Amino acid sequence: MAAEAIILIPGIKGSQLIDTNTHNFQPVWRDVRFNFQKIENLELSNQYEGAYYDERMESIIERGPVESLAYREFMNDLETELPKFFFSYDWRLSSRENAKRLNDFIEMLKKKSRASSDNNVKEINKVNIVTHSMGNNICRFYIKDFGFESINRVAYVCPPFLGSLAMVDAVIRGQGMFKNIKRKTRYLIKTFPGALELLPRYKKVAEFDNGDSVDFLNKDHWQKNMLEPLKETTQSWEARVAEKFVNNLEIAKRNLQDLDLWIDELSEEEKSRMLVVVRDEFKTLQAIRALGDKRNLDFRGALEENQGDGIVPHASSCYYHDEILTLAIEGSIRYDDDSHAFFMTEERVQLLVSWFFDESTNFDYRIPGNSIKRVKDMRKISKKGQTYHKITKE
Repeated sequence: MAAEAIILIPGIKGSQLIDTNTHNFQPVWRDVRFNFQKIENLELSNQYEGAYYDERMESIIERGPVESLAYREFMNDLETELPKFFFSYDWRLSSRENAKRLNDFIEMLKKKSRASSDNNVKEINKVNIVTHSMGNNICRFYIKDFGFESINRVAYVCPPFLGSLAMVDAVIRGQGMFKNIKRKTRYLIKTFPGALELLPRYKKVAEFDNGDSVDFLNKDHWQKNMLEPLKETTQSWEARVAEKFVNNLEIAKRNLQDLDLWIDELSEEEKSRMLVVVRDEFKTLQAIRALGDKRNLDFRGALEENQGDGIVPHASSCYYHDEILTLAIEGSIRYDDDSHAFFMTEERVQLLVSWFFDESTNFDYRIPGNSIKRVKDMRKISKKGQTYHKITKE
């Protein structure tokens, strides 16, 4: 049975976050370019009875609109007659929690289609899902926890299946143009379980001086100064955040161990209804070293190679190339720092997803110029004592 609707799941920071306990539903986080107000209000509590809450009592943060800069063009230009829906979500929360909300959303669409009195509305039984970046985790948790029955086809666009070093950078150094904002983000992000589920887990991503692998889900493998606040006798904000960081790492580890099983119960026919699209040829962080007894991460000496989209290395995005058709797009006309965030504005992505979702024709990804190629293999290459993964294309 073909799909009767399409759902877009954006990436991290792809949904605005709104404080609904203000008279005008004040946006706290707006757009992927770090336009925000009172960012400290985004801090999450520790998990309480299986749920997270906003730490500040007077803040009630909810998901807002999907960012138009990154996704409006894609949805407008998607070649389909099917109804299209945005799945906005609170990206601070675990992707597993957002998968539950995705299930509620899909079930709502089914019931809404049946309740409609409009004879032109078709009943929805199955959906096609296209994800960008972090959205892949939500979709895969959905498949793991709720099955594939309501899905027809899935397209994963630049998915960090095994995370990215960019998240380590955000935890260590923060994000934003101004020092005060960077400091706040590097603390706040430790309270976001969804973000920590994007920590890198592919092989050889990080090593200590003695050659042992770094496990970013192990609190004892992080820089020593990260946990120093826990030794304080007074409960400072820094100590509170450090405690949440430790707790969230444990929770993320358990969730990701489950997520790694997502593909095991899928049939070959179901796998054939999935597609991965990645961007190639952008300089991307591949590997890093943790130096000395303090385990300080050496970002200046980190290995960068043109094997990724600027944020997600192929070691992560192409991990399932043996099981899922994985296509790499070459020769992009956009060479800027937002190659990953704005990948879905790339016309070839729009065409690939449209063609893949159109079941009236056989899917053929080849276009004039041969700039879309299938990923056939991935091999490890050592360079200056560090390792990166290089893809081989058809």
